Amino acid sequence: AISGSPIDFSASASMSSAVSPFSASESVSQGMRTPAVPRRSLLAPANPGQWQLLEGVIHAAYYAPALQQYFSSAIAKPYQTRRRVKMLFRNYGRCRQLLRNSKVPCQICVATDHECFYVSLAAEYQLFLAVPRGISTGVIGQFYQWVRSQEPHLFLG
Repeated sequence: AISGSPIDFSASASMSSAVSPFSASESVSQGMRTPAVPRRSLLAPANPGQWQLLEGVIHAAYYAPALQQYFSSAIAKPYQTRRRVKMLFRNYGRCRQLLRNSKVPCQICVATDHECFYVSLAAEYQLFLAVPRGISTGVIGQFYQWVRSQEPHLFLG
């Protein structure tokens, strides 16, 4: 079903051009039929250097209250256990709890032994980010800028 989709969901597609048709040799080697229409990337092209820092993110989520829609990244492989997923979302909840009486816009960064949890609440958005401890704080701004640049591709309306 995915191989016949007009949208290319692969990560490499976002760094290539907007239209990337499969060649016949790729289709045969992967056991797929060649699509009749060219495949379009799901996301707009992004700066390749930006992907290097964003690859270190454990999990990221962005909520747009005006649209009542959210974007959530996949959880990093080492954290895809029930216990660790629960830990991630509980720590987001703890951050929100600490911000409950704060004036908007507000933000908090809470570090554990191995992770840092960043939550930013504003009227226009809510940002949740979990990264390994010691990663550059520049990833926060890069994720925010990436979501803002991808908004037309991520959200309806």
